[in-house]
Amino acid sequence: MEDASMRRIQNTPNRNRATTILITACLTFAFAGLIGIVQLPQGASTVRADEHHTPAIEMTEEIQTAVNLSNAFRTISSAVAPSVVNINTVQEVVERVPERRLDPFGDDFFERFFGPSPFDRAQPRDRDNDRQPRERERRYERRGQGSGVIVSPDGYIVTNYHVIGDADTINVQLDSGRQYQAEVIGTDATTDLAIIRIDAIGLTAARFASTPSEPGEWVLAMGNPFGLDHTVTAGIVSATGRQIGIIRDQQGMLGIENFIQTDAAINPGNSGGPLVNLRGEVVGINTAIISRTGTYMGVGFAIPADLVQSVMTALIDDGEVTRGWLGVAIQNLDQDLAESYGYVGIDGVLIADVTSGSPADEAGLKPEDIVISINGRPTARGNQLQTMIATFPPGTEVEMKIFRGGEEKRIPVTLGQRPTSEEMLAQARGERSGPATAASEKLGLTVKEMTSEMAERLGFREPTGVVIDEIRSGSVAARSAVTAMRPNDVILSVDGTDIGSIEEFEEAVERADLSTGVRLRVRSGGSTRIILLRVN
Repeated sequence: MEDASMRRIQNTPNRNRATTILITACLTFAFAGLIGIVQLPQGASTVRADEHHTPAIEMTEEIQTAVNLSNAFRTISSAVAPSVVNINTVQEVVERVPERRLDPFGDDFFERFFGPSPFDRAQPRDRDNDRQPRERERRYERRGQGSGVIVSPDGYIVTNYHVIGDADTINVQLDSGRQYQAEVIGTDATTDLAIIRIDAIGLTAARFASTPSEPGEWVLAMGNPFGLDHTVTAGIVSATGRQIGIIRDQQGMLGIENFIQTDAAINPGNSGGPLVNLRGEVVGINTAIISRTGTYMGVGFAIPADLVQSVMTALIDDGEVTRGWLGVAIQNLDQDLAESYGYVGIDGVLIADVTSGSPADEAGLKPEDIVISINGRPTARGNQLQTMIATFPPGTEVEMKIFRGGEEKRIPVTLGQRPTSEEMLAQARGERSGPATAASEKLGLTVKEMTSEMAERLGFREPTGVVIDEIRSGSVAARSAVTAMRPNDVILSVDGTDIGSIEEFEEAVERADLSTGVRLRVRSGGSTRIILLRVN
């Protein structure tokens, strides 16, 4: 059993597996109400209001400020409530379960002493078949709950994909109490968003914020936690640009995450509901929480409005999302890596690899380029770059500002169409690779050249680079690579120089200065990253 400190993921009814929880309220619950009855002793008199009660509070400037904020919350809640809906789902589940035997004589002991079982009728027994477990079909309904936001007067509603993804029936209840059955217009598991529609007109649609949220802003989370409709909680934006690794597509690949973090209370059933600012604008769609209990612990996450709107528009117009594609493997910078390139600060995204024939490759982007901005918008972290590219349709030309060799450059790139998850996995397995046996005392690595057979076994198109054979305990590589490198990883380049043989690897390492650090571009399990080895 997991201890209390372990994390749980819940994205289906009553399934808790990690700390980060997709907050669909797919659960069944009941409320027990306790009513306390207090009986006054005989002869007790009624207390007069002006004798033993606290005095009226003087309305100071500070208190008036708080009252004004309270009034603002009330006004916003009232204005936004008509655009928030309660979603109830039903999934018809069919599963095979072991069948209980009804034959009390169904074993060899009874048959030896009492003869064939009367349940066998006239048919001879097949003892071998009797020993096989029997199964029967079991059918039941799995019910779930969540929230949604009306985005057009004619019935379009945005919610989370995990709220309705497995549902056979989707019922929507409006703020007024009216109920409708909804149809799915389109889903996007890569962002955990979906559009459904009800047959209604004249609805109140929410307004989306046109500017990004910033830490410290007041926000309200609205929705139906645990089925309690019309629930409003308040908090602030705690952080932006969060990537927590919870969204995955149907093939299990990581999705697009650029979450707003908030301390406004979010619980199961809030999924798909709005996070709104003090102007009554939707700044995000509530999606997940981090918790050790399965309920609110002060850390919630919402998909930002700009990403919601781009996905929403595509799903309503086309029923699917086609995304721009750059064709690079990326990683965030840290201070040591940035300094090794002569780059000031850590705001930028390091290109670890470029897919052959991709838009990035055709535009001239190279491994170890640092992306500073796209169309003038800074790309401080990898998930920001990923989100920006995904919001552009294929065929869009963007200008990328990069840092290479101590200089800034501007490179125009025409984006392609994002491949499917299966295609991306195949490309990752078949890109570049490595080679043979030689030791580098300097790093503590033993490497070997890659043969054609080895390349095929490791999933590469052709032999390239060198393959790590062994990492010596206590070496520079071992101290730096507890979680970074392992045997059978492929070293593609050293300090920006591509490696094609052991000799080239040894020469490149020999030229390197470990006091300032040597950069290795390493392919491991289909992903590529830059690793800095240095003697402190």
